[in-house]
Amino acid sequence: MSEKRNISFANGADWASIFAGYATKAGTPINENSAQRISTVHQCLDVVSRTVASFPWRLMEKVNGIKSNAQNRPESKLLKQRPHKHYSSHIFRKILVISMMSKGAGAAKILQEGSRITGYELRNVSNILPVVSPKTDELYYYDYHDNEITHSDDMIYALAHSRDGVTPLSIINLHRDGLGTAAKLGDFASDFWKNGTFINGFLETDTTLTPDQKLTIRNEVIQGLGRNGGIGFLEYGMKFKGVGMAMKDAEFIAFHNHTVTDICRMFGVPPWMVGHYANANFNSSEQMVLSFVNNTVRPYAHLIDEEFTYKSFQNRGLENVYSKLEMKGLLQGDIKSRADFNKTMLGLGVYDIDEVRSLEDLNPLPDDKGKTRLVPSNMISLDYVEEFSKSLADKIAAKMEQAEKKETND
Repeated sequence: MSEKRNISFANGADWASIFAGYATKAGTPINENSAQRISTVHQCLDVVSRTVASFPWRLMEKVNGIKSNAQNRPESKLLKQRPHKHYSSHIFRKILVISMMSKGAGAAKILQEGSRITGYELRNVSNILPVVSPKTDELYYYDYHDNEITHSDDMIYALAHSRDGVTPLSIINLHRDGLGTAAKLGDFASDFWKNGTFINGFLETDTTLTPDQKLTIRNEVIQGLGRNGGIGFLEYGMKFKGVGMAMKDAEFIAFHNHTVTDICRMFGVPPWMVGHYANANFNSSEQMVLSFVNNTVRPYAHLIDEEFTYKSFQNRGLENVYSKLEMKGLLQGDIKSRADFNKTMLGLGVYDIDEVRSLEDLNPLPDDKGKTRLVPSNMISLDYVEEFSKSLADKIAAKMEQAEKKETND
């Protein structure tokens, strides 16, 4: 349910933080958009979002305990291919996850024709204010950009970070001082190279200079040194006295490395995944990737599945239909690990040959030849263990009896 309302938002938002950014101790304003100018922030958001966006997105159905692909449902095409006419499923998920990571939530309005879902339209979380009605205790979302109120049942609102379970918590705002320092570090490097790598300072002299002399020195000496290959001359017995620290003295590189690591820690991304290879150990890279998938990527995928399942299906009477972002392929590891895993699951009869081929993105065998499940011949059901043990004991007893008879006859 959505409706237009004439509601004033004069006192409902910090407009300065929306347009300029949150104030930081370093003096550089930071918001969810300006923070992405920091390369490490951009790459952290990109590596997680594109990973989630690359997962196969399936619509599943569970009937009498049997799971099956509900690919014939119209919503399946929306999730897999085109949630909206303007963007693909990949772009839709990528934008949703970036919003979840930076702003604390990702939002998309559910488009409907009657009771039928026809699409999902991305919304800017920064423009949305969650409101709980004091009369009905129902949750609504007020989009002050479109001046529209939408009931929570009609809005996908994947909340990733929050203190109360309703209002999103911006990670960018939470860590704005650290990000402000990182941005200031970039400004410092830019100014350093802009000034020809020269630090600030004073020119000392024992004589008093006229305004014209000072202007001449400024034009000829300072500007000359500021140009590539420029040469400056110090007259009147002048000496240069530097003020501030050079990059080496300020430990620029060490502090930059610390900033990269700190931002990666903020988003739960291994530094080497954003191109920072200091202290990287690729002997354990596989385990690091699995840790990244399980501890960073998986929670976002689970939040998306949970929100889409409830808002699109379970809350509309389709209790058996659910969303599934498939991560098996990424969790299987390298070729050797996948081979060992598939061999074990195939040997235990957990998977059939076609299911193993499906995990490797291969087509099923013709004529349903890959549907047969295989189990070792020396394994039996627990229901027959007692009978089998008795039969085995009888055979052993018979052989012992035959051996005794043979010894007696001999």
